[in-house]
Amino acid sequence: MLGKPLTTLSIERSSLRFLTLGKKGVQEWGGLPATLGLVLDSGVSDAQALASAIDSLLAPSKASRNGVVVGLTGLGSASRVISLPRLKGKQMDEAVRWAARKELPLSLEQVHFSWQVVGNEAEEQKVFILGTPLSLLESVSQALGRARVKPRGIDLKPLALVRLVNRDEAVVIDVESDVLTIILIVGGVPEVIRTSVVGGEALSTRDRVERIARELGEAAAAVTRSSRGQPLSAAVPAFLTGGLAESPGLAELLGGRIDHPLQPPDVGVELPAEFPISEYAVNLGLVL
Repeated sequence: MLGKPLTTLSIERSSLRFLTLGKKGVQEWGGLPATLGLVLDSGVSDAQALASAIDSLLAPSKASRNGVVVGLTGLGSASRVISLPRLKGKQMDEAVRWAARKELPLSLEQVHFSWQVVGNEAEEQKVFILGTPLSLLESVSQALGRARVKPRGIDLKPLALVRLVNRDEAVVIDVESDVLTIILIVGGVPEVIRTSVVGGEALSTRDRVERIARELGEAAAAVTRSSRGQPLSAAVPAFLTGGLAESPGLAELLGGRIDHPLQPPDVGVELPAEFPISEYAVNLGLVL
């Protein structure tokens, strides 16, 4: 457990959520709606407006603004799992960047690029590559500065959810009013991450479920086409998270539409009885 309280801040496309976790578990949490279109794929449209929204969220709380871990939706970012020959040092870095220029739909000169070896075989290595627009990171950092928030780090929602779920194989379905994120975890690695804008509050629950099922089917097909070559077993659990995860009828309709058994995340942290775990799943994952 943490030695001192840690605050996380999740910046969604149309909402903000904070959570403070301490030695005795979750201490404080809260959320506010944000102006739609304030945070875009490539950056923040109005840094001062976002700063004011963050200040309004944190001002009534006891949350520290120092060392905050910040999470972004993942819109505008791109990731892949690639296979490369087993190399070391400079050769490996050059090979990864060469492959990334082919695989990612983003210019490496315009993104914060990172990579990590996630698996070793006899002659190959599996590498997870990720690019996030520099314009997004810079404009979010500007807004945080105006809100007097000193971040410990900036992370992406899909990676936080992967850590929270902590499974070798799993499906994560994160449902917000205007953003849908589908993650397929294979071998403990996010093999496929699909983040897309959806129809907002006006979208009916049934239509939303159909969109989830379609996106999940396309993600599953991508896994089957990968070097793994096998679909995820129907026994693999699906974790439902996000601001709309507990909306009336969603889980019931979705459970009848997809093959994977639905379940809430098990976080292994002491939680208040009334704590909305699905809504604040990203904040909990940002701690890990």
